[in-house]
Amino acid sequence: MVETRSNLSIRYGAAKSVFMWHFLNKRLPLVLVSEFPKSGGTWFCQMLSAALQIPFPRNVAPKFEESIMHGHFPYHKNFNNILYVVRDGRDIMVSAYYYMLKITPGANNDRALKYRKNLGFDDIDNIEEKLPKFMEYFMENYTVLGKRTTWQDHIKLHLHN
Repeated sequence: MVETRSNLSIRYGAAKSVFMWHFLNKRLPLVLVSEFPKSGGTWFCQMLSAALQIPFPRNVAPKFEESIMHGHFPYHKNFNNILYVVRDGRDIMVSAYYYMLKITPGANNDRALKYRKNLGFDDIDNIEEKLPKFMEYFMENYTVLGKRTTWQDHIKLHLHN
């Protein structure tokens, strides 16, 4: 999917989503879906939206109405109607490998180019050889909401709350 929104529009939509998630989740009929990135949360939200016939504002600023909200926030007791999507960490690594390293014609490939440069990858076709190096890099450098977070740490945050 090629991004067509301005940076300002993207930031506005993200800020509005965070505000609604944290401050309006009990006032509005919101369903909160959290996940470690690349766990299938977006796909789950799309299916949930279709099944419940509730809007899922993906890549747009949400409206102040009943909707499904998607994020990577750790559980908090003040959240209402929250679902947590869990996916096997090995599957996440394969998904993240292709998501973060694939060059897509016509898309902004800055992230893929940065990751490829940092890893010394010219191509990504030999996954058996390159996936272990990617996994090590990912686990040492990946951040969720600005903090270095591993899949295990994210899961533990949800299990203990």
